[in-house]
Amino acid sequence: MLISSRRLTKQIGCRRLLGWAVMLGYGLAGCNSLVQDVNPGLLPNATPQLVIHSYLSPQDTVLTAAVSLSRTSTGNQSSTTEINSLPNATVTLSEGPRSVALRYDARQSLYRADPAQFPIQAGHTYTLAVSTPDGLTARANTTVPVLVPITSFRSDSATARFEQAIDYFVQFSWQDPANVVNYYHLAGDNEYGSTERVLQGNTFVDHPFRAVGSIYYGVTYGQNFALTDQDRDGQVFDSPQGRLSYSNINGQRINTPPLTANVYLLSVDVAYYQYHQSLYRQQDTNSNPFAEPTLITGNIQGGFGCFGSYCRSSVSARIK
Repeated sequence: MLISSRRLTKQIGCRRLLGWAVMLGYGLAGCNSLVQDVNPGLLPNATPQLVIHSYLSPQDTVLTAAVSLSRTSTGNQSSTTEINSLPNATVTLSEGPRSVALRYDARQSLYRADPAQFPIQAGHTYTLAVSTPDGLTARANTTVPVLVPITSFRSDSATARFEQAIDYFVQFSWQDPANVVNYYHLAGDNEYGSTERVLQGNTFVDHPFRAVGSIYYGVTYGQNFALTDQDRDGQVFDSPQGRLSYSNINGQRINTPPLTANVYLLSVDVAYYQYHQSLYRQQDTNSNPFAEPTLITGNIQGGFGCFGSYCRSSVSARIK
């Protein structure tokens, strides 16, 4: 029997497609075989450990520490808003012979102390110690970095891409101290006037108030907000461009100038930098099944979390 070349080509193509489909089916079956439910009863018992977050700064008006317990999670992920806060821990901040006890504030679920009783100074090393009645203990040290001042500030604006509005941007610079490893964290906010429409009787009345929005640095544009002077020791640094956030009500922008932009340069210690870098990497790979797992880097001995410090330099500018 004679078969035309067109028919033969069609049959060969169909066989190839069938072969690829079978191979793909085997591949998917192989992937499914790698995902197996594990009986939680077969897992080793994990003892909860202390989780501590505390950051010191000479510019802060409070001394705080968040203390909670770790929780072993199997099956569905637990809510990230659920925290096993510990109200009965003993929390002590010390520097040499000086020390102060941080008392639990039930309203904010934090341990607090008045910095007037225990002033924080740049260049000094502090120790945070935590213990619980059932025998859990943890501690960590931090040395407060020196202040690095902002040397220049500039702002700009551009027409927004997707609406009839103006985007506002800020950028600043600083001189990196030479011959020492420095770590930085960028932050900022913008204050602007807004109105809240409230129903009074049968009439809506606009009430003015002051609102605060964020300044978004590199995360929005694929750049990191934590920096180091590695390979740039002693040079002048320029921050990534920061975008002022804004709100929209009924199609009208409510943070039009004049507004105040506040930018902050945090000179941070290595524990602060490494911890936030690991958080950034984890968020960057979130929901990506092909990404390698990211471990959160902390400096708490006997627990998890971070005890870090920073010095904050700030500049405020009016944008008209």
